Amino acid sequence: MGDGVDQFAVGDAVMALAAGSLGQFVTLPAALAVAQPHNLSPQRAATLPANFLTACYALKTVAQLKAGERILIHAAAGGTGMAAVKVAQQLGAEVYATASPSKWSVLRQMGVKHVLNSRTLDFADAIRAQTDGQGVDVVLNSLSGEFVGKGLAVLAPGGCFVEIGERDVRSPKQVAKLKTDIRYEVVDLMAIAQHQPQTIQTLLQTIKEQIEAGELTPNPQRTFPISHAPQAFRYMQQARHVGKIVLALDEDSCELAETTSGKAHIRREATYLITGGTGGLGI
Repeated sequence: MGDGVDQFAVGDAVMALAAGSLGQFVTLPAALAVAQPHNLSPQRAATLPANFLTACYALKTVAQLKAGERILIHAAAGGTGMAAVKVAQQLGAEVYATASPSKWSVLRQMGVKHVLNSRTLDFADAIRAQTDGQGVDVVLNSLSGEFVGKGLAVLAPGGCFVEIGERDVRSPKQVAKLKTDIRYEVVDLMAIAQHQPQTIQTLLQTIKEQIEAGELTPNPQRTFPISHAPQAFRYMQQARHVGKIVLALDEDSCELAETTSGKAHIRREATYLITGGTGGLGI
């Protein structure tokens, strides 16, 4: 425990936003951690920080989403997407959500009326038709390529396009060629944590309090034991999950996915090469 840290004691259960969190030991500023909600297990609490911090900051602080406004949330069946749906509903906004068709039922069970396909560009025409050409007030984007242009196209004048992906960030000049009279904002959660740690602390406290009060609920999860981390990353890469993937130290608490077939067997007498050995997964 560092000097001046008096809100925690050794042994306290916390949830936190930490870079390199797959390492055996993680050191982080106290402002990036908060006590684990008393009504959640460690695995459930692990689903909260990155996804709900991104959703709350993007929708409340950046987009300033208001009751009655329309929001398009891409990849809404993923961890951040589902968190954004819950935050938007809490704010009283009308949600338009994209996901692959196999996950539509999950979003409908969450009360989302306007569910669209994230695999095609047809969502843009559907939104125009469903809003009588008015479009949406906010777009929360994590897709790339032509999806960005289509997302900008359905944004109403004065609207806000919030980019949370990293693959296709546009410059102001590029955006201006496609759409004017809108705001284009990029949210980098780890940069915010580095430069505005107190902002993260305030949001974490709010999320914790709302979870404990039942005003927000965690996302569904698929839990893998840490020994099956490669299978977990492969499962995520294939976009087969709904909600969040969690790696747990307690193997008895895990429900293995069917991807565990063909797992690697580590042999004591063999020699192995680990590339990127100083990174979180390498360690």
